[in-house]
Order: sequence, then structure tokens, then C-alpha cells
Amino acid sequence: MTMSGADRSFFRYQDNGGRDPVGEFLMEQINKGEQARITARIEFVESHGVSQSRRFVENLGKGLYVLKLHSKQNNPRVFMCNHPSVRGRFVMLHAYPKKTNKIPAAEADTARKRQKEVQDNPSKHIVEGHL
Repeated sequence: MTMSGADRSFFRYQDNGGRDPVGEFLMEQINKGEQARITARIEFVESHGVSQSRRFVENLGKGLYVLKLHSKQNNPRVFMCNHPSVRGRFVMLHAYPKKTNKIPAAEADTARKRQKEVQDNPSKHIVEGHL
């Protein structure tokens, strides 16, 4: 399923081997209800932008954001960054189930590493769609 609005679209990170770790997490590690809620939040960000989504999108600085979903089972978090060449578009970089109050350094480090890969070589590290 591909999400795109008039001014915004979401894309996912792809690693050097062609693996889509965010897609795998979204499809295999969270339940259907969480998938639907993440889709709704993504659609809201697409329609209204990050600045209007502060309830559930945290700006971590340097173009990195985390989309939050509070649920009783997985509390999924999805890191995303601005698309390197298209204004108003985002790339979902990394996703994980929240287990602590703070973002674990290893999770943030993974997202920042992937953000750099996306910025350095977007044609190799970006695939279209989110669920």
C-alpha cells in the first residue's frame, strides 16, 4: 500500500541487501489494530505536516523525527527523516517496540546511521510505501 498526498509522501529505508526492516516490523511485529493506527497517523502527518502532529511526532533535531503510538501491547515507535531531495516527503528509517521511557541510544543510533545512508545515496536506500 502506498501513501501519498498532494504535498507529502512516505517512503521506507532499504538496506544494502535490499531488505526493508521498517516494512518487516510494521507487517510482522505489530498487530492489525496498531497497523491501522500507524496508518491513520501517517495520513495525518501527510495532510497536516510534522508541526501540526506534535501530539504524536517528536522532533529529535537535525531532520530526525519519531512517530509514537501508545498501545498496550507493543507501543511501536517509527523514526523518520525528511526526504533528501523532495520537500514535504519523509522516509521511515527504523521502527521498534517501546519498552523504556527514554529512546534507547542504540535505537536512535540505528536511525541516524540510516538517515545518513538515505542522504548520501537516496536512490539505493529508499523504497516507496509504508504498509
